[in-house]
Amino acid sequence: MILIDKILCLRSELMDFWFMSLTTISRNEIPINSEKYGEKRRYNTTQEHYVLPVDQQEINRLNTQHRAVTSIFEGLLPNAIRSIYRADQGKGKRVLDVGCGTGQWLIDLVEGYPDVEEVIGIDITLLYPPSFPNKIQFISHNVLEPFPEEWIGRFDLVQSRFLITGIKDFPLLLERLSTLLRPGGHLVVVEPEIKCRSTIGRELKEVAPAMASFGELSYEAMQIFGIEVDATQNIPNYLENCGNFEDIQKEMREIPMSDWSDDPKLKEIGFIQSSNSLALPDTIKRLIISSGLIDETDFEIAKKEYQDEVRIGKGKAVLPIWSTWARKK
Repeated sequence: MILIDKILCLRSELMDFWFMSLTTISRNEIPINSEKYGEKRRYNTTQEHYVLPVDQQEINRLNTQHRAVTSIFEGLLPNAIRSIYRADQGKGKRVLDVGCGTGQWLIDLVEGYPDVEEVIGIDITLLYPPSFPNKIQFISHNVLEPFPEEWIGRFDLVQSRFLITGIKDFPLLLERLSTLLRPGGHLVVVEPEIKCRSTIGRELKEVAPAMASFGELSYEAMQIFGIEVDATQNIPNYLENCGNFEDIQKEMREIPMSDWSDDPKLKEIGFIQSSNSLALPDTIKRLIISSGLIDETDFEIAKKEYQDEVRIGKGKAVLPIWSTWARKK
């Protein structure tokens, strides 16, 4: 069964690659000098401290990440919100996805809840596919800039997912997102922790030193860029302090970094996640090297050691993901 699952998952990834190869790329990007960053990647140029790529490799990684996160949380929405949308297939609901990436979450949402009334995805760079449900609108928008006036109090559901590498002030972001919700509407925020953990009862640095070291390197580089590295676990407090929310809830799930688990479900999720885990160093390479903490040569050494440990499941490492949701007063 495991072999069959892997074959099916690989086929899905190949289909994603074929489908997304036709993706629209925003003009707000440039190739990075290959001599400086080791290989040509495309990066956004409209937000100075957003340092992740916006190319085909990143599209593939984001789609893999989406599958892993959706699988570990067993759905697109937290259970409490899912039951509301399941009851009427989302009839009359207006949904906004902030930092929508490839748009796959919205595409799945429309397929699962076909009666949603309005569905909008925004991102600083548009990576959506050439074909998607007519109900979806993709709009290029920087979340650090004011939202359209007509969006104030408009939405029943606002989702923000995996924005941590581009946000310096999470309380301000959450405050501004709260204004987009109608009373009774829900905000869902999904963010990872920066560092992996070991699940064998010991510190990661003791059982997977290369993975632990790379996590520390990423953490320090983000701090240098002024990114709020500990925002993930602080989000419930930020929502409480905002004063606009009630019924604040949170849930943490751990995604295996590779397919090391004996549990069939976790093994499958780990298999999906493994390509994302292996792609991580190149994804944040510019961030790390630009921080001045390490040079190109040492980065490549750290990358290889990290990837070697991921491949063999050393330390049985997991990445904690937090889902936090709340209802607008």
